[in-house]
Amino acid sequence: MGTFEFTDDHEALRSTVRAFVEETFPETQVRRLMAAPSALERPVWERMARELGLQGLVVPEECGGAGAGPVELAIVLEEFGRRLVPMPFLSTALATIALTGGDRAVTAGHLEAVAEGRVVATVALAEDGGGWDAAGVRCAAVSG
Repeated sequence: MGTFEFTDDHEALRSTVRAFVEETFPETQVRRLMAAPSALERPVWERMARELGLQGLVVPEECGGAGAGPVELAIVLEEFGRRLVPMPFLSTALATIALTGGDRAVTAGHLEAVAEGRVVATVALAEDGGGWDAAGVRCAAVSG
């Protein structure tokens, strides 16, 4: 078994994300966002997609993304963790990964919207009864 080494592309991704995070999320900004009802700031979310393509990182290329894998995702998450970036990036990446396993005819539009930063995604789980019937849903969303 060989030794894993980051490539020049990996290091370029790390450098780019680190510079963005340091510029965009100084400690005062992180603390403000953590205290806010919602940490999502749409202009920053859209900029992440437009300038860095982060939301499209694990979106397949044919759906407008980079088609990257777990190593690239881990690099971004590590850099976000360095500053405790309070953005829904991980939940969106996990939902994206779940969507890529679905029927492309159904998921392609959703994946494109994620890659473009137009939507924030998350993974939904079945309720205790295990059903997906809308009439049986007991969980309710509340404004934070």
